[in-house]
Order: sequence, then C-alpha cells, then structure tokens
Amino acid sequence: MNEGDYKGAVYSILPIRVCKLGKKISKGELLTFISMCTFSNRQGLLFATCESIGARSGQDKNTVANNMDKLKKLGLMRDLEKKFQKGQLSKWKTGRRQVLYLGEGRDEVPNHEELPVVSFNKMDRQHLKEHIEQAEQEVSIKHEPVDMQYLSVLNGAVSSALGQSVQYSYQEYEKYMRGNNIKITFEQVFPKARAFIQQHKRSPKLHEIMGEL
Repeated sequence: MNEGDYKGAVYSILPIRVCKLGKKISKGELLTFISMCTFSNRQGLLFATCESIGARSGQDKNTVANNMDKLKKLGLMRDLEKKFQKGQLSKWKTGRRQVLYLGEGRDEVPNHEELPVVSFNKMDRQHLKEHIEQAEQEVSIKHEPVDMQYLSVLNGAVSSALGQSVQYSYQEYEKYMRGNNIKITFEQVFPKARAFIQQHKRSPKLHEIMGEL
C-alpha cells in the first residue's frame, strides 16, 4: 500500500468494544472491520465497496463480503438502504453501510439515511424461517412465568428490524406485562419496529414498541 491509498486520512475511530471480543472475531474479520472504520465518518457511515475495503486490508472482495456477514452477527456493522450517488457512473445503486460504535441498539441511523426496507413477501424464505425460529424459541414455563415466554420473540424481532442486537431486560418486560395477556409474534413486531425505526432513527424503547401492539 502506498501513501496515495489513504487519500489524506492518517487515522480512524475504532470502537473499544471490539477489543473485548477475543476469539469471537478472527484476524481476517478484524482487518476487514478496521478497514471499514478507515472509510467511515463520525456517524459510522461509509460508501466503500467490498473491493475498496479489500484493497486497503489486503483481502479479496469475496472474503470481505463473508467477513461482513460475521461482523453483522457480532453487532459491529449493519447495512443501510442503497441509493444513487450524485454524479455516479454506474447504473446500480451505491451500497451504504454503518459501523456500529456503541452497539446494543444505541447507534442512531445516520442523517438522511434509512435502513433497507424488508417485506415478508420478498424476504428470502429460508432467511425469514431462520429469523422466526430463532425469535420464537419458547421459554419453558416450568422456569419462567407464562407471560415471559414472548420476551425472546420481542428481542429477536426488534433486533432483526434494527440490524443489530437489542436486549430488553427481564425486569422491565415483566413490569410491563404484569396483568396483560398479549400474544407476541415475530410477524406482528417486526413491521411495527421497522416503521418506528424508519421514523425516529433509533431503537424503540420497550414501552414504545409494546404500545404499538
């Protein structure tokens, strides 16, 4: 890599929380993530392609794409809606991504950006099946009160809509559900959560998403 590859940039922001992942993140995945950070702004927004990210990290585009899948699962990045860039030559929309510096649903969607809209009729069937199965794993009522069995569904659906992990606490959920007999499903929560995120540019608080059901 020569000095021109940096285009004037000499440093970047790297979230400290990546250091705590240990063996959960491989060297290659870390290189991809660091390269992404060098392209991102203070909101974590970047337009760099897999080829550009790979050129800076010494990886091919397929490796970068595979590493990104793992980075999403680790809550270190998410995809944003693809858009046409002013003056672009390509006929295809430009991909946008966001480095998640804070995690746990605390990173706001960058200004003038949107999360990609996912509709159930267009979502890959296997992808949808996996999300629903993961979200709707029943909590054994032998160990949990009956009204707590939908907490994993709620967390899974909102996490899928946001593009990063969200964990509503046992205590706040139990407090809200006390006296309420609400059956929560993935299909019910996901579109409500996505609509809230698109409008407010942030993760919904528990009472905000529950109030929509």
